[in-house]
Amino acid sequence: MKKKTYSPSQFGKDAEFITALYLISKGWEVKLSKGSRGPADLMAKKDLILLYIQIKASSKLPRIKGSAITQLKNKSFTDGALPVVATLQPIFSFVDHDKKTIINNDSINMAVKKKDKMDFKIYFYDLSNWSNMNL
Repeated sequence: MKKKTYSPSQFGKDAEFITALYLISKGWEVKLSKGSRGPADLMAKKDLILLYIQIKASSKLPRIKGSAITQLKNKSFTDGALPVVATLQPIFSFVDHDKKTIINNDSINMAVKKKDKMDFKIYFYDLSNWSNMNL
C-alpha cells in the first residue's frame, strides 16, 4: 500500500485552522474564507479592530506575491480593515558554544531534513507599514 504524502495545499489549509484557533484563544472572533477565495484567508474582529489576514506557511521561508499584497491592501482599505500577513514557519534554535548563546531563526534560515521534527511559530505583519504585530 502506498503511503500518502502531506501535500503543501493541505499544510496551507492546516495553517489557516491553526492561525484561526490561535486568534480565537486570544479573544478574537474569526471567520474563515470559504475555499480560500479572495485576498484574505480569514477575517478576525476584536472590539473595533477588523483584520483581513492572508496566511502563508512553509517549512522554509514563506513567500507572498506582490499582486496578492496589493489585492489584500485594496480590499482591506475599502472595507475599513487592517491588512495582515500571517506566516507559519519553523523555529530553528542552535547553541553557539563559543559565545554561549542561543541563535534562532529570527536571524538565520536553514534547510531541515524532511524527517526532522519541526516546531512552528506564527508571525503577524501589518501590511500598512510591514511592522511585526503581537497578537
